[in-house]
Amino acid sequence: MITKARAVLESVGKMKIFTPAIILALVGFVIAFQFVGPAPPREISMATGSSGGAYASYGNAYSKILARDGITLKLVNTSGSVKNLQLLNDDTSNVELAFVQGGLARSTNSDRLMTLGSLFFEPLWIFYSEGIEPKRLGDLQGLRIAVGAEGSGTKELSLEL
Repeated sequence: MITKARAVLESVGKMKIFTPAIILALVGFVIAFQFVGPAPPREISMATGSSGGAYASYGNAYSKILARDGITLKLVNTSGSVKNLQLLNDDTSNVELAFVQGGLARSTNSDRLMTLGSLFFEPLWIFYSEGIEPKRLGDLQGLRIAVGAEGSGTKELSLEL
């Protein structure tokens, strides 16, 4: 009988020690849960550009790099930077990342877009026929010019210039 009483007293003593510790741990988890965000996604969609272009090849390179860490990069081929911006601004497109030619994003009215950085310098080259010697872009006015494919950043920037 004394052994049973001693066992009951010991278990009550343990409860006095462990109950507050368990409650404290649970309260800590509840508080921490308020500040911890969800885990990063394991699959990301990225708008690149035309399948044979530079953006598509960079997308393939990123896909291989992210695959090493178990992240699947789903590449979405598009007509170019203009379409990529449209997809980024469209909540239903499921595109989280995109390659966009520098200078285009400022023309959108979106405060949600952020840049992660510049990958490379993209000069705008102007080639002209023999006999034409433009000193300024305005000298090309009235001439037939090719400014890039529909939806490409090159066309958009050229028309703006």
